[in-house]
Amino acid sequence: MRRQVKQLVLDALYRSAERKPEIIPLLTGKAAAFVKLIPLNRAALERKLARVITSNQRAELDKLLRLLGDPPDLSRVNDEYWQNSWRSLQSAIEPVLVETFVQQAAAMLDTIGIGVDWTLINTNAVRWASQYTYDLVHGITDVSRRALQEIIPRFYSDGWSMGDLYNALESTYGKVRAEMIAVTETTRASVEGERAIMDALNRESGVQMVPIWQTSNDERVCPLCGPRHGKPIQDNMFPPAHPRCRCWVTYDYADNIKP
Repeated sequence: MRRQVKQLVLDALYRSAERKPEIIPLLTGKAAAFVKLIPLNRAALERKLARVITSNQRAELDKLLRLLGDPPDLSRVNDEYWQNSWRSLQSAIEPVLVETFVQQAAAMLDTIGIGVDWTLINTNAVRWASQYTYDLVHGITDVSRRALQEIIPRFYSDGWSMGDLYNALESTYGKVRAEMIAVTETTRASVEGERAIMDALNRESGVQMVPIWQTSNDERVCPLCGPRHGKPIQDNMFPPAHPRCRCWVTYDYADNIKP
């Protein structure tokens, strides 16, 4: 019963902060600490990451079109181009993911009120972001490469102009995809930062905390995340559960969680 009541309070606080964000600076104590964890607090980082990705991808698209030539020749785009492309994207994304990881780790630390080795958290942030961003940008670049290979033949079969080609590639290199990646990966970095704090807490003090899946608990929640709301995570599946997922995680003491 105690956990159910706590969940109702958290849901009410989330809805209040979402409808009237101006109340957030007025909150104190545990309420202020909790609000730092919700997606509203990550919005600025989402926008920052989206801007970074959009800027990088627009520059890459311009570079790619120059390399392809007019008419476009796919053989001009060699492996060296793609290697430089993912390195450029990694250097743009990685610092924002580190910032997100550290911000949410600090927010989680405020909710538990127990000290941990902060130097280790920062080290883990850099290590995680470096390893994960490497895989992320390779995936992004692979999708872009396949899209180009599928689109170029249509330039000839459909009688496109170079403007038509640019418009066709816009969905791969444009703002919508950048925003989707930004929302998804901000969620991931936030959750990883929070998990790092909990892992450190367990190692240093032996305190066992159980992760609880949180959603906005409204009509916008998807069928995949909705059933998980307010329930302990027992399958090691953490947000994001899908592209554009904005779910988050809170933690409770293991003694408060009924089997």
